[in-house]
Amino acid sequence: MGSKKRFIAFLLTAVLFGITKTVDGADAMVTMLDAMEVMMTGQPLYDREYLAELFRCMDTFDHRLVTSQNNAWQGMIDYWLAGGGVDDVWGEYEPGYYERNVTTTDVFNMTIYEPCNYASNMATYHPVTEICYRRDLGSPFTLPLDYINAAGTAFSELSMGSSFMHGSHTELGHQLDTKPIAVLAYLIHQGSLSSLTEASSVVKDLSYTPRSMSALQLADEFVNQYMTKPVNEWYAFTQSLDIPDYYLSFAGIFSTAVTVGLPPEIVDQLIPFLANAFGLPDEFLAFIQDDYLPEMRNLTSNLDLGIIEETKFLENLIGTTSKLIYAFIWQEHVLTDNPQFLDPEVNALGWQYLPIVNAWANSLNSFEYFEPDFQNGTNIYPGDEWCNPTWPHAKWHLESAIGLLDLFYLGDEVNRLLSQV
Repeated sequence: MGSKKRFIAFLLTAVLFGITKTVDGADAMVTMLDAMEVMMTGQPLYDREYLAELFRCMDTFDHRLVTSQNNAWQGMIDYWLAGGGVDDVWGEYEPGYYERNVTTTDVFNMTIYEPCNYASNMATYHPVTEICYRRDLGSPFTLPLDYINAAGTAFSELSMGSSFMHGSHTELGHQLDTKPIAVLAYLIHQGSLSSLTEASSVVKDLSYTPRSMSALQLADEFVNQYMTKPVNEWYAFTQSLDIPDYYLSFAGIFSTAVTVGLPPEIVDQLIPFLANAFGLPDEFLAFIQDDYLPEMRNLTSNLDLGIIEETKFLENLIGTTSKLIYAFIWQEHVLTDNPQFLDPEVNALGWQYLPIVNAWANSLNSFEYFEPDFQNGTNIYPGDEWCNPTWPHAKWHLESAIGLLDLFYLGDEVNRLLSQV
């Protein structure tokens, strides 16, 4: 269907069902997830029990979040019906991932370029419910409540945004994939340091001068964007936000963690090694070594962990890092681009080992989980039974969602320990 015909179909549908509604008056998010279920499994409905819990949890994090997410999914529909945006035709952006299995959904015959990579992003909604369950049923967080709520928001935004990118192959999709992960990383970074009131902008903002917005404000800006702006304004708006590069935020998170848990001489050897392995830009490494670490060491000079607490923290750090490294093996662009990880047999083995890696990591850490299937990677997104053993990047989405939840929990632990300074 040509872009002009799709746009006419969009106008007719808007008149019949309302601008933020789609088939049969259902909310856009539910409609898109149902279509995803049909596309991936042949079944008519996305898991209604899980959706009810997800929406309930979203509402507790921010009463606008369900509406905001509905509007975000509606924006994807609108972008398809318009054929994309100015100089951003649907399907013309090339992200360079291995999956090539162009499929259509029953929402206006929308073309989805990477169906498994599109659907596997639903795994990133599960940290939303996990954080919600821990807040309500588990051990208390030490992070301020604002950070707990913003984490629920940020994980939601990342799930939808990355789906947009892998489904649409557009520049806007790429923007909505990379910016939310940058916000989430920055949120974990700033949350872990929330008790260090004397920290300068070098530590808190990863900048020589204060940034215009905190991570809390940035997470809120994405909610506001979907509530108030049409899809053709999203790229320019998100581009205008002062968000540190996610490489820099992740470098800050791990630099803080190893400073808390390891002697300086080991940290000084470990940081360059990790920077090289993950392709950290030279200017970011210089900032961490020359500016960030000296101030962080000064701020934590009075921190004295006992052997039991130090061991517990290091086990949490090792468990978290293990999950994230295993995720990066399947990312395709970072840590390794060895074509061996595209091999079908290697991918099948990689899927078999995923729950084993997580079980080992969980035997080390002290974190609480409420969804066993999430840690095992089963029954998490439509089509996972055939996507996980087949496509590397689908495993990345699944395992990174599991690992990023742990990273948020590790940030909470760092905050608890730094409150003793």
